[in-house]
Amino acid sequence: MSVQPSIRRRLRLWLLPSLLAVLLLSAVSAYYRAVEISNTVYDRALYDGVLTLGILVHVDHGRVHVDVPPVARRMLEVDPLDTIYFTVKDEQGHTLQGDAQLPLPYGRLRKDDKPVFYDARIDEQPVRVACVRIQPLGHAPAVLLAVAETLKKRRQMQQSILRESIAPQFLFLGLALGLLWWAMRRALQPLDLLSQSMDSRSALDFTPLDVAGMPGEIRPLGEAFNGLIRRYAASFSLQQRFTANAAHQLRTPVAGMRAMIEAQMLDQPESSWTPLLRRLHQSTLRLTRLVQQLLLLARAEPGNARAHQSFDMAAWLEEVLREVQRGGAGARLRWSAQAQLAEGDAAMLGEMLRNLVDNALRYSGPESPVEVHLRTEQGRALIVVEDRGPGIAQDEVHRIFERFYRSAAGGGEGTGLGLAIVKEIADAHAIQIQVQARSDGPGSRFILRWPLPS
Repeated sequence: MSVQPSIRRRLRLWLLPSLLAVLLLSAVSAYYRAVEISNTVYDRALYDGVLTLGILVHVDHGRVHVDVPPVARRMLEVDPLDTIYFTVKDEQGHTLQGDAQLPLPYGRLRKDDKPVFYDARIDEQPVRVACVRIQPLGHAPAVLLAVAETLKKRRQMQQSILRESIAPQFLFLGLALGLLWWAMRRALQPLDLLSQSMDSRSALDFTPLDVAGMPGEIRPLGEAFNGLIRRYAASFSLQQRFTANAAHQLRTPVAGMRAMIEAQMLDQPESSWTPLLRRLHQSTLRLTRLVQQLLLLARAEPGNARAHQSFDMAAWLEEVLREVQRGGAGARLRWSAQAQLAEGDAAMLGEMLRNLVDNALRYSGPESPVEVHLRTEQGRALIVVEDRGPGIAQDEVHRIFERFYRSAAGGGEGTGLGLAIVKEIADAHAIQIQVQARSDGPGSRFILRWPLPS
């Protein structure tokens, strides 16, 4: 499965490795700094040992002698952690005193009594060595003095320095990650707000976005979106006018055609009606209904002014349903109503309910009842329309409110605009529509939830 692009993910992928790289560089720097500090501290101690060893060197009859009494040897060699080595050699490499295996840097030694510090190995152990060349008084040859120690104390100091310097950096890394997360959230909040604003809009809300308060990086996107809204609004307005004008223009000739066909049918007994005449009459009725539905849809679309007033829902529902009964529903239509006040365009809401009930009657069998109930739930009005038709397939539920969509279960009847009109009028009045399958058998249940009274 492909990963969706994400600005947050990109920022994390760019910034987190950068922070880790900075932490790594800081750790490497802290390590070398710890080595430098430990060498500086303990090299001085080594040099002190060399100076102590130099005191024990004396010249007798032109020859160099080194007297290291037991007390001095213990001072040089005893250490609680490290092993200490020392040696005194002449410039030819002959050992005068101490450890002969201690390597000396003959070529690096200077003649100004400055010490040389270097790393070496004794008995396969790494050691740090301080070495100096001294010239005894008199005509005696120069001697080389060296003191070495293993690295335990140095490593303990290095580890201590690293712990004290790296541990806070991990704390700072966690703090930086927290600040990074907070900064990304704050920086991308305008995008989230813009997304929520666009997502909460209905498909027919053409109000432009307020770009004045947008950050400079997002403002071009908002301005481009407003341009798209203006173009889409102009196109939609043109489509509205075309639909309304076409329906108005069709209404008169269709009504005349229907009148002529029905006049022809009235002039003849029903037994002499030809199949062609019957089909023409049915097609004209369907065309008449289509024109009426197109006109109603044009009225229901956004942008058309509506007169909202308060009305008694129980009386309104009874009036609408009795009109449907007179249209041929008969005893199939049953209803119950509780007293409830509502606010809106009663005429348009009547068309919404009429279309919803007509849809239920059309998709139910000729003897199947359709029930309509008005009740109150949690302080808001609720209208439930139930039928015992074939029901609505799960994959069709999200399409039944599309314009000109007709379910295969309808047998090709209807214009495909009834439920689209229901949705337009419901959206204009902030009425929620829920579609359910009946739990006690085949059929559908449409639930209209009115907004809470203001």
